Amino acid sequence: MNKTLTLFNQQVLQCQDDAYTLAWYLLGDEAEAEAVMQKAIEAAYRCFALKLENCHLLILKQVVEHCRGRKPAACGSNGPDIFHNLELLTESERLALILIEFLRLGYSEAARITDIP
Repeated sequence: MNKTLTLFNQQVLQCQDDAYTLAWYLLGDEAEAEAVMQKAIEAAYRCFALKLENCHLLILKQVVEHCRGRKPAACGSNGPDIFHNLELLTESERLALILIEFLRLGYSEAARITDIP
């Protein structure tokens, strides 16, 4: 295995839980979150191999890009209240809340991931 792939895999292991959590909160569906996470990791590797960037932020940025335009799963009356409350926010507000409050990222990191100053 080449050195770049080894380094990438080590970093993925450290951030895959955050990537899944972000996708799950944005989409509200386990299978969709897993699919988005896999696509994000594949896309992030192509960027990582060229620039050797911070994998954590790169993968989270890819998750955001893959979730954009997808509708969150509809929750029935028995669904978690968190999804109902998140649906009341704009997409940008929801994304910022998840990154800062749930994943505990700093404002500058959230801004880099979302491309929102």
